[in-house]
Amino acid sequence: MIGVFKDLHSRMRCRAFMQSRAMPDSTNTPHSLLIAGAMHVDEVATAQGKIIPAASNPVVWRRYVGGVAANAARAAQSLFKAKDSGGCVCLHAALGDDNTAQLLIASLQNEGVQISPQIIQRQATGRYSVLVDESGQMVLGLADAQLAEQLQAKPLLATVDSASAGTLLLDANLSYACIEALIESAGKLSMPVVALTVSPAKAVKFLPWADKLDLLFCNRREALAIASHLLPETHNSDELPLSKLAEVLVDIGFQDFVLTDAAAALLVRCQGVLTSVPVPPVVVDHNVNGAGDTLAGATMAAVAMGFSLEHAVSEFGLRMAADVLEGRRLPLAFQ
Repeated sequence: MIGVFKDLHSRMRCRAFMQSRAMPDSTNTPHSLLIAGAMHVDEVATAQGKIIPAASNPVVWRRYVGGVAANAARAAQSLFKAKDSGGCVCLHAALGDDNTAQLLIASLQNEGVQISPQIIQRQATGRYSVLVDESGQMVLGLADAQLAEQLQAKPLLATVDSASAGTLLLDANLSYACIEALIESAGKLSMPVVALTVSPAKAVKFLPWADKLDLLFCNRREALAIASHLLPETHNSDELPLSKLAEVLVDIGFQDFVLTDAAAALLVRCQGVLTSVPVPPVVVDHNVNGAGDTLAGATMAAVAMGFSLEHAVSEFGLRMAADVLEGRRLPLAFQ
């Protein structure tokens, strides 16, 4: 176990915030989410028939606003607006000094998301290229999100004070240095910190601060990557029950989390209580890209508005993610 009791006082203050949000807030006080991570172009190639390896395949290419942090920010702002809560979302992201960056910014601003970009000179804005089969399932994803690792914590922290702190969401595209600085500063401001694991390769970035995170969003593969980093016997254990994998996360130091497993029931652990939440059946009519980010963003907007974590997941996060999968909530095209 890696420092479970380290900085316990700070964690208790953050947990008190989460616990205080057990019921909807009738005061309609504005809530804020500060999100830091990847914002880039999503290039989606949809196969027009069965994919034949090592051959030319007909596809349809489309370009959208993408990035884990950007997707979560859009989902959160959508729910704030739908509920007329007065809540706001501010997204901090590193972008290149190109026209693509300006298109991304304008598109998300049009959705109501506040953007605080850090423009990196002589760099191209990142991109994520994904191939999906005719059923909408991802076959291969190629991520160039290196620019996100150049995001600096200092300019972000200059915009935050104790009165407007809100909740901090971090995705694992950030550098170790940036993650460390943001988590340490959030502790001083009593800001709850929520982590989005992004991918199995990047999920392990949060290991050094497992005991300082207030909430972790991850799927089975990402949780296995975290667990196998310290417990090799769990590597590639696809048959490991999700409940057992949850126990491993707790042993490592993660306390509260939302652990998903595709269409199977997901697990929510909050205040030490583990709850299984059924996932409603969906027919994938579009593609799975961005559904997990949407789940996290909508869930945290609902928590910020006063709903319990379990209710936020089941009634808001899962429903908006289903809208993505079934094509009712389309990716955000460039303006």
